[in-house]
Amino acid sequence: CIDLAHEMNMAGVIIPKFPGLTSAFGLLFADIKHDYIKTFNKSYETVDANHVEQVFEEGESIVLNKLIHEGFTKNNIVINRKFHMRYLGGFEPYNLQISIKSNKYDKKQINQTLKDFTTRHQQEFNYSLDAHPIIIEMISVEGIGVTQKPLFEKSKYNNSVGNALKGNRDVYFDSFGFQNTKIYDRNKLYFGAEISGPAVIEQLDSTIIIPPDNLAEIDKYSNIIINLK
Repeated sequence: CIDLAHEMNMAGVIIPKFPGLTSAFGLLFADIKHDYIKTFNKSYETVDANHVEQVFEEGESIVLNKLIHEGFTKNNIVINRKFHMRYLGGFEPYNLQISIKSNKYDKKQINQTLKDFTTRHQQEFNYSLDAHPIIIEMISVEGIGVTQKPLFEKSKYNNSVGNALKGNRDVYFDSFGFQNTKIYDRNKLYFGAEISGPAVIEQLDSTIIIPPDNLAEIDKYSNIIINLK
């Protein structure tokens, strides 16, 4: 990951406490989302606000019932309404999803949505068109069931690395050849500790390589931070 970060001119690398389990950990606590999407394909200038509101209400009812069936209550459900919009005849690779901020779509909301689309289009594609026809390709409702997130335990401060040192061995690095390299036990590294490369940090689910001329630091959540030169 350090070599890749250098290739991409990144400032550093963050290695979480359990890098081999991070994907599974995220899956366990990810929010649950359902989308209702309906093809619309109508000109924005001729849109009927009452018809749009009916579509939104239909979508909300569907995603809300799905999330409630999965065990969420209304207190931990977030509903987002969106238009999928583009200029008529535009060659942009994708339409723009414009959030509808009002809980009820009416004539007052039409001008605000047009303004939001114009601003977003300028930001995304570096141009906007006055008085050019706009198409609402789809109307969608996003329902998010918000899960309870865990609290991450903070590491105690201990900048000593002596207890974590397991030994030394020769390790080959492409740009440096074989180097006498210190081997550390990650479970015994705490907030404030610093390790200069070359070094290897071992743990049950991963092996972390710190090349020569790099410095690894342990932050308060036991992440390893490697700032690249």
